[in-house]
Amino acid sequence: RSPAYNFQILEQAWALEPQPGPQGEGGAFMWRVLMRMIWKPFTMCATLQMLSTLTRFASPLLLQQMVQLIETGESADAWHGYVIAISMLAASVVQTAFDVHYNYQMNVLGLRVRGGMMGKVFQKAMRLSEPAFQRVGIGKIVNLVQIDCMKFSWALWCVHALWAMPIMLVVAIVMLCRMLGAAGFVGLIIMVAMMPINMRIMQGQFKYQKRITERRDERIELLTEMLQGMKLIKLLGWEQQMGFR
Repeated sequence: RSPAYNFQILEQAWALEPQPGPQGEGGAFMWRVLMRMIWKPFTMCATLQMLSTLTRFASPLLLQQMVQLIETGESADAWHGYVIAISMLAASVVQTAFDVHYNYQMNVLGLRVRGGMMGKVFQKAMRLSEPAFQRVGIGKIVNLVQIDCMKFSWALWCVHALWAMPIMLVVAIVMLCRMLGAAGFVGLIIMVAMMPINMRIMQGQFKYQKRITERRDERIELLTEMLQGMKLIKLLGWEQQMGFR
């Protein structure tokens, strides 16, 4: 779909949001607007993610049965081994199909959200008065269009990961404990022990990302001011006068 269509759908969802109060309280909630805009394909992607998560554990279970069959060494159950091997192949093919379709649909949703958000930012920028525009700055507006709208499309992936990752973690630990006993908790203990270090690293990344964003705003504002100055000099024919300075 075109960005204009995505912006129109976003506008329709935005119109259903409550208006802010006299003191600025309340108002629209962006995630609610986005979910109203894409809830049908987003729910379909959640179904694909669940099916992919479930089929992801089919191969380890089938492999365990294959190992048990080989350990018994009974030739009469050879057909059983062929069935397990074919089932492992089918499970891998089905899981890959679910993953590919999920990734494709999520990329489409990300582009739809990004297009609608870019149109909304452009609409807001066009409605700003000259003092308000100068106060906000061209650098921040460009960052909103290029960076923040992109982050909204990336954040859609994290929503499904919030419930899919715990399910995979619990199922994996249960399977390890069934095969290894108490040793299956070693991986979980290491993960918990590494959490403080990972949190410190993430905090540092967020801090540097904020600095990068600020520097990017300054760079875009400086380049915009230089280009506007060059345009003004060209329009007024001041090349020779400015060349002596």
